[in-house]
Amino acid sequence: MQIKKLSYKNPGMILLPGLVLLTFALLGGCGTGEGVSISGGTEADQNAILQAVNTDPFFVESVTDMDVDEEASAAAGAQIFNGQVSIQSLSAESGSAELPRFWWRGDLEPLGRKIDIHIENGVADVRVVHDVAGTFFIVDDAGDALVLWGKPFEDLVTRHARFTQQPWGWTLTAISPVEFGLPQEAEQTVFVDSLRAYTSDGLVWETTEPSALYTISTGLPTFSTGEELRVEADVHPGQSSGWTPSQFVFLHHPGPNITGRRTRDIMFDNGTNGDLTEGDGTYTRLFTVGPRRGRHFAAVDVIDAPTFTELEAPYNSGAWGMPYIVE
Repeated sequence: MQIKKLSYKNPGMILLPGLVLLTFALLGGCGTGEGVSISGGTEADQNAILQAVNTDPFFVESVTDMDVDEEASAAAGAQIFNGQVSIQSLSAESGSAELPRFWWRGDLEPLGRKIDIHIENGVADVRVVHDVAGTFFIVDDAGDALVLWGKPFEDLVTRHARFTQQPWGWTLTAISPVEFGLPQEAEQTVFVDSLRAYTSDGLVWETTEPSALYTISTGLPTFSTGEELRVEADVHPGQSSGWTPSQFVFLHHPGPNITGRRTRDIMFDNGTNGDLTEGDGTYTRLFTVGPRRGRHFAAVDVIDAPTFTELEAPYNSGAWGMPYIVE
């Protein structure tokens, strides 16, 4: 069985009939489309800024996917859910939520991008919104079988930036965190409220507003290869779903190898692994800065428990990404 056959464009292979309708609706009318809105400046200014947006690492479409789907490879022996196997919710009787054997976001497809640019007095304020869709894959045990299934997802990925006109051209001088959210805001019930990073010297960066701008030269944290970080995120509790925990929180960041492959780590709110206080809504993860120099994001990703534990529950997630530099 080849994972690549499980396409977002062919959901009938992996989704219950009720979810197939959800997929068709998602594909039919939620895309942001492609477009550029600009005020002020010249056509040459616009082209220069667009070129920078298309090439700078701070404008990648997504920072919560994996460069290499290790889970997909490990799950290659799973059978595709076809409605004939009795797939079970995790710990359904007790309401205790556990993570599945494997999970990943795959079949990523850009649905569109919108760029808003306002130029005045040699300064350009920019907002870029990527509309990204795909399949949230889950592989878990159902009786004696290892079963693969999935549900559609769509994320709006938003960041703000500021460019300044220099004698040699337009230069990115400030960037915001990146924010992931559902296109239908009323359907999202899990959120990141604040994000902080610490080194051995103490707090080095924090935000409570994903649209806030941080200067590239002095406002972003700059780390060295091999430096130890502690990332904390305050997570807004989601609506009660009957599951404990009600959500899971992960940290996505470049891995500790020269290839730059991104990795994903669970974050803790249990008083261990760097977490200071159990059960206070602050999730923590320790990680080591990898060897690849340049501009990166470390993203905190909160996903509600029913996304994992209930086959018919829709995808429900939110994420913030911290921009940082490795020298």
